[in-house]
Amino acid sequence: MNIFLVVVALALVGELNLAGRLTVAEIILAACAIVALGRGPRPVGEFARFYMMAALWAVGAFLSDLYNLSDFEDVARGWAKIVFFVLSFTALRRLVGTERTRIFLFVYALSVAGA
Repeated sequence: MNIFLVVVALALVGELNLAGRLTVAEIILAACAIVALGRGPRPVGEFARFYMMAALWAVGAFLSDLYNLSDFEDVARGWAKIVFFVLSFTALRRLVGTERTRIFLFVYALSVAGA
């Protein structure tokens, strides 16, 4: 698991240009999040609040796009950011958990990838 976290952190270097700028790490984390959501228990407590706030963010973006009559490219890019943020958070929460060694390892790998 630790090696996988390092690979994900180092995958931030690679980028794809689909609906805006996506890193390879975001795509890997999205796949992990989909698997984690399919297998794991339902979110409770602080995680349920996180998903509720993310849903409110998405509704706010939808209403803002309707009011401003935004172009489809802008709408797709904004919604994709919300979706990938939630999926990345979900995957990282499941992968890292509460183990401090994994947190420190992931942050260290992020700093190496950013250098």
